[in-house]
Amino acid sequence: MEHPFIYISGLPRTGSTMLSEALSFLPYAYILDEPHLGKNYYAVKANDAKLFKEFGIDLYKFSSWRLPFAFFFRRLRPFGFRQDFILHEFKQKLLPQFAKHVAQIGVKEIKHTGWQNYIRHFPEMKVVMLGRDPRDIYISYFKKWKRDNFSWRGPFDPEHVAKFYNREFQMQLIIRDLTDCIEVRYEDLCTDPNILKEIKGFLESPIPGIGKIGAFISSNSKRRNEFLSHGSEITTKSVQKWQNEKDKDLLDHAIAFFSLLPEYSKFWGYEF
Repeated sequence: MEHPFIYISGLPRTGSTMLSEALSFLPYAYILDEPHLGKNYYAVKANDAKLFKEFGIDLYKFSSWRLPFAFFFRRLRPFGFRQDFILHEFKQKLLPQFAKHVAQIGVKEIKHTGWQNYIRHFPEMKVVMLGRDPRDIYISYFKKWKRDNFSWRGPFDPEHVAKFYNREFQMQLIIRDLTDCIEVRYEDLCTDPNILKEIKGFLESPIPGIGKIGAFISSNSKRRNEFLSHGSEITTKSVQKWQNEKDKDLLDHAIAFFSLLPEYSKFWGYEF
């Protein structure tokens, strides 16, 4: 494609969806929502499928007959078989179809298992690495967990959540070291309009102005409250919310979570 492939490297509740929306505006650019291609899988999202169906691109059909092959290769992982079948197919078969209708394509991921496969197939990809104050991350993630009742292995507490974030952060660091990467804090993205301009320049984004903020979350019933809060703008409403958290137990857990991410907090410049 004419413009570089984009990889938004986020963690849950760090603003990756908001940034994906800001960088998605057809026919200029589009960020696919957590497709998990690196894990030799394709988690097609309904919003993505509906959008590209209008151009005659059937994402469900693309993935349906390929997933059994990918499953077969995953079973052969212990024997050293590469786990990049889906990404190979995506690059060779699907990307040329996208190129007919959009100038720039990318993905956003919040779980980075299989990062090697992205780098293998897109060694010159542009990466945006996102960070956020761990206290706000924990409070936001906890409230989403309570509201949406999504699955979580084990108890949802500072220790277990920190284990997940520390593991994913280590993968983010490797991606950062091996690619052309820009680091962006959620707070800066929300408060400084020039940050988005800087990101767009780094990504060589062809989008005039800003993409369709709210496009993803407005179509997701579980995230409707976020859309009602922020609308179609990047706002400061969720910046440093932990400072006004009234639930003392939750705040104590958020502070404990912060203390369990010392390398993450130091890297991004967050302090007590």
